[in-house]
Amino acid sequence: MSRCDDKEVVALELPKLGSLESLDRGEREEILVLARAAHASASEFCSRHGFSALVSTRSWPLTSMLACCYRELGAAELARLTQFVLWIFALDDAMDEAERPLSELGEIAVNIERVLLLREVRPAAGESPLCRSLVELRESLPETLDPTLVSEWVRTTNYMVRGMLVEAYWRKLQAVATAKRGLPSFEDYMSAAWYSVGVPPMVKLALALLGAESPLEHGVLERAVLHASRAVRLANDLQTYEKELAEGCANAVTILAQRVGVDAARARIAEEIAEELQALEACASGAGVVENMLARTGVLLCDFYTRHDYHTFGSSSPGA
Repeated sequence: MSRCDDKEVVALELPKLGSLESLDRGEREEILVLARAAHASASEFCSRHGFSALVSTRSWPLTSMLACCYRELGAAELARLTQFVLWIFALDDAMDEAERPLSELGEIAVNIERVLLLREVRPAAGESPLCRSLVELRESLPETLDPTLVSEWVRTTNYMVRGMLVEAYWRKLQAVATAKRGLPSFEDYMSAAWYSVGVPPMVKLALALLGAESPLEHGVLERAVLHASRAVRLANDLQTYEKELAEGCANAVTILAQRVGVDAARARIAEEIAEELQALEACASGAGVVENMLARTGVLLCDFYTRHDYHTFGSSSPGA
């Protein structure tokens, strides 16, 4: 893997999103200051663990989007959250490598679970950048964090990894079968994809780092995370449909298009995104910090995916 190159990091400005237009200049400046303060740590994390340049160029767009969603965090906490999401991107890239056998991907999942649950790495996995960086992340979390929320982060991270494994299995199956037989049903796809998109562990870690007790009942909180995750997954799939079709990856558009055609599938998914965001708003309807964070997660990330993706957002150097 190549090292990070500072010249490859995008210009330090906020993404142009309709959902940010209601903020006044002072609010936007506060978010930008927060994101810039956390960005250096996120970039250093990429460099330290030898993540590819593609992951490294995502550090600013991720930092800026997370600052918009979780602006109540301090710079140090935002940096940890950004490092974790960068780690998710690195893991997703590893899981997407077509030449990796499923047995090797399963071994990655086992090693990750061992780091999260036992806080240790088997000697054979010790040189893996994914394991090494996750150990650093795990050990950097303050001991003062709510252990229940940390346990929720561990649980949802493991579910995310399992979702990625399921998607890798579908991809392998599609490569040796007809397109119809290789694709899962829409319901089966979404049962894995809403976790594999990474929103549940991201939200749980953000709540743990914030240190605020959720005013929402557990069931309501979980429903809010579900609706946000489904909306973001579907928005991502709309944006990446052509790319994933060429790569032979399962995608919500591809699956629905088998029954109704591409145009109708895209229209239906856009409707489902709107329905999921409405359901999220109903769950997180209060004016508290946690409710605002949950609502922003769904709305801002979906807005981002209608205009950008993390592979192509920006290309100039800091300060440009």
